[in-house]
Amino acid sequence: MHLHLHLHLHLHLHLHLHLHLHLHLHLHLHLHLHLHLTIRRQNESLKPYREIHCKKFN
Repeated sequence: MHLHLHLHLHLHLHLHLHLHLHLHLHLHLHLHLHLHLTIRRQNESLKPYREIHCKKFN
C-alpha cells in the first residue's frame, strides 16, 4: 500500500513538472513571437522617419 502511494505521488509530481515545463515553454515561445512581431511592427512604422532622418544628415 505504501509503495503504491509512493509511486502514485511520484507519477503525479512527474506529470505536474512536465505540464509546468510545457506551459513554461509555450509561454516563452508566445512571448518571443509577440516581441518579435511588435518590434517588426515598430520598425515598419519608424521606417519613414528613419529615411527622413538619414536624408537630413546626408
